[in-house]
Amino acid sequence: MGKRLLILTRTFPPSPGAVGHLVKELGTTLSEAGFVVTVIAAGAGDGEKDGGLEVVRVGSLPFSRQSHVKRALSYLSLYPAMLWTAARQRRPDVVITTTDPPLQAVLGWLLKIFFGCKLIHWSQDLYPEMAEEAGVIPKNGALARILRWISTAALKRHDQVVSIGRCMSDRLIARGLNPVRITLIENWTDPQWIHPIDQAVNAFWREQNLSGRFVVLYSGNMGMAHSFSEILDAAETLQTSAPDVLFLFIGDGPRRLEVEEESSLRGLSNIRFLPPQPWTTLPESLGAGDVHVVSLRANLSGLVVPSKFYGGMAAGRACLFIGPEKCEIAQLIAAHRTGKVMPPNDPAKLVAAILDYRDDATLLKGDNERARRLGEGATLENAIRQFLELLSKVSPRPSSINVPSQGVDCR
Repeated sequence: MGKRLLILTRTFPPSPGAVGHLVKELGTTLSEAGFVVTVIAAGAGDGEKDGGLEVVRVGSLPFSRQSHVKRALSYLSLYPAMLWTAARQRRPDVVITTTDPPLQAVLGWLLKIFFGCKLIHWSQDLYPEMAEEAGVIPKNGALARILRWISTAALKRHDQVVSIGRCMSDRLIARGLNPVRITLIENWTDPQWIHPIDQAVNAFWREQNLSGRFVVLYSGNMGMAHSFSEILDAAETLQTSAPDVLFLFIGDGPRRLEVEEESSLRGLSNIRFLPPQPWTTLPESLGAGDVHVVSLRANLSGLVVPSKFYGGMAAGRACLFIGPEKCEIAQLIAAHRTGKVMPPNDPAKLVAAILDYRDDATLLKGDNERARRLGEGATLENAIRQFLELLSKVSPRPSSINVPSQGVDCR
């Protein structure tokens, strides 16, 4: 029997959330490679089998993105439930914690003491810094300092911490973590599933009546980490001067209502909002944009790397990134020429970039093709090889494993 892995995460399909889908793809493929994988996630039900995984659900108070208080209460009710459920599982060789819910690294630390197992933390974002920068808790206040001390102490007890960007690795090192215990593994997409789709045969594009429009697509969570003022300002500028340009927002999140209300207040008829689309139609919805726009607030570089960038890359779409130059996304775009990087609070540059792509088909085609080539390298298969190397490093006991030649189909 292969090594036992225990993965802790709040979200797991069918619950929405990018982290949950990444956990499913990772866990399913590792189980196919010979590991015995159990996932503990929030939600109703128990004893599920999903793609070779055992999924154990734990109850908590309802999760809400609209209220910081309700979200905090949901997390507080989830921590003891996850810890109790994890402690009742068969002893794992390795526990993998994620950052949803935040500060889950502390649960991993306790489980390492209880089981005497190895421990890996998969960092998708950093807390409490995210909460500080979002204004949820006072920046560098007493609560933030206490949470940071606890978080850092827990992370230092992990055998390895997985970072998803060079900017995040720098933040972890600044926290005092040993660089040799930090492994960079970027997030991924499935380029066989998400691939460029000609708009002429794109059912979603036809259903949304996008013919004759140059579509600037924002697809994904509209959260506290993202900036929208530049997009709204650009839309206001282009509404009369370039009426063929359409800004299409697909997704949900705590700031969606705010963005909708501001758009309505300004009378922006060139902005359209759609709810999150079914996972099965993601290739079509991502392909509906001529270019994609991704934003990150300047003070959040290294705290989060927006995963929506990787979907657009696989779909073969250039990215207009509004955010700091040190962010992993900005570095990838600059190195591979897959879009344009614009500083925050400069909507004029966003307007100019949109018009450049609209008016220069050769420029757009070249950047789109380079984006697709970059996306073809950001695969689950490559990430799995890195995770297998990492698992062998932290738990080298011999085990029979096989690396699948292709990623799993999570449609």
